Amino acid sequence: MIVVVLSSIKRWGANTAEDFFLSNRDMHWWAIGTSLFASNIGAEHFVGQAGAAAATGVGVGGYEWTAAFLLILLGWIFYPVYRAANVATIPEYVERRFNVTCRVVLIIYSFVAYIITKIAATLFAGGIVFDVVLGWNMWVSISVIIAVTAIYDTAGGLTAVMYTDGLQALIFTIGGLCGMVVAFSKFGSMRELQETLDEAGLGNFFDILRPPSDKNYPWTGMLIGQIISSIWYWDIDQEMVQRVLAARSLRAARTGIILAAFLKVLPIFMIVFPGMIARAMYEACVMSGGERFASWCMTDLHIEKESNKAYPYLIIKVRAIVNHTCLLYIC
Repeated sequence: MIVVVLSSIKRWGANTAEDFFLSNRDMHWWAIGTSLFASNIGAEHFVGQAGAAAATGVGVGGYEWTAAFLLILLGWIFYPVYRAANVATIPEYVERRFNVTCRVVLIIYSFVAYIITKIAATLFAGGIVFDVVLGWNMWVSISVIIAVTAIYDTAGGLTAVMYTDGLQALIFTIGGLCGMVVAFSKFGSMRELQETLDEAGLGNFFDILRPPSDKNYPWTGMLIGQIISSIWYWDIDQEMVQRVLAARSLRAARTGIILAAFLKVLPIFMIVFPGMIARAMYEACVMSGGERFASWCMTDLHIEKESNKAYPYLIIKVRAIVNHTCLLYIC
């Protein structure tokens, strides 16, 4: 990762504001697609989403699959408008469309929201990983993450970020899918996973469309409310749109978006199922009186606040996936 960052800084170093913030609007489709995917997937997914899967099942995967359709909206409805306006940021577009007051309000709102939601969640998730895997203090972990991110963002601009994202996407995808395969090989087949969860009274874990009364993922919320609110994230939010604004052409932007949409199908396999396997290992241990997966009885994955440790526990307890997963989180 360090070699890639230094190489990108040297080769594609920013000389102007457009270079720094938009990579001189010359990004290839594959860089756009992988960057969109990697910008969304991170430690907070391998901690939070896998934890949600351990606590509630496959329903959380609905966020991933609906995202694929929202990305298509970005490429065929929103991006052509931004491109025609020739803007560099969403606040700039808002000012042109409305007025400078709206631009300032959007900037302040986005700044606060980024700190409270995205940045805080990412740092907390990274801290959990380093705590479980390396035994690092939460504050030490957060300091290291902030320092490394600030260095390569400041030195190389969007170009360094997007090419680094490409490597991260490769690590996430290969590492996550390999992790799923290894986790299944340690536990058993999909049928055994379902039977174990059914026996533990968790039969609804495999329901992705759930009744309106479900407190976590009712189909009404997932197919209506969640999609409406997620339009902001995928089609208007500066973090996502900036990657597409850097495209060298409309064709490159749309091809990259299609790639990202296909990649968004994968997290349910590389994140959600491993989280469910971790919960099934815990339940199997409890139901067998410690005869199966003995070390899992002490994990307390049945407690919702402990479920965020599901994937990190897989790293520690299923030794065969330690190496690739450590690389995944560090990068």
